[in-house]
Amino acid sequence: MRPFFIHEAVYTEESAAEKLARVRQFMRDKGADHHLVSSLDDIAWIANLRGGDVDYNPVFLSHLLIDAERAVLFIDSAKLGAAEQVWLQEAGIATAPYADAADAVSALSGCLMYDSGKVAVSVVGRLPESVRPDRPHQSQHPVQIGEIRQRSRIHPPGHDSGRRRPVRLLRRVRAPHRRRRQTHRTGCQRYADRAPQPPRSL
Repeated sequence: MRPFFIHEAVYTEESAAEKLARVRQFMRDKGADHHLVSSLDDIAWIANLRGGDVDYNPVFLSHLLIDAERAVLFIDSAKLGAAEQVWLQEAGIATAPYADAADAVSALSGCLMYDSGKVAVSVVGRLPESVRPDRPHQSQHPVQIGEIRQRSRIHPPGHDSGRRRPVRLLRRVRAPHRRRRQTHRTGCQRYADRAPQPPRSL
């Protein structure tokens, strides 16, 4: 079992609480009451946590359900140490068993934002009929999304990844370019030190 580890403040320009605030602002702008995030790299980015559930990738199996007041991370909490639990509490992120995500979705009301290409059918299949899904890649707000994409300078014109994954639009580091490159190199090195080594060829 590979435990989680904290992506510390020295390696990132925003706290998890600040990232959640930006996600919630995006939700308000789009009229969404809830946002279900199941893309593992986006969850790791929001929570400033890393894991080892996928070989050679610093991600962990999880779902993140966000509303205006709460954020719940559905994970295997046995992999969380005391420091990681405090880290999440300070960020305003509660935890729940990974298997409970579908039950949480079944109890929702209002409008749910999610990416149908990045979420398990077994989870969204539990949505009540009264819930109005708002899938970003079917958004009726191309101008607003285009403006956010242009500000983030992540996706070239015509690329729809931002539209399909709203959190990706927000994954913009505010540091100068030189600082971004150094942060990226340092973060990669930290994971490389923890990652399993491939077998040597004979």
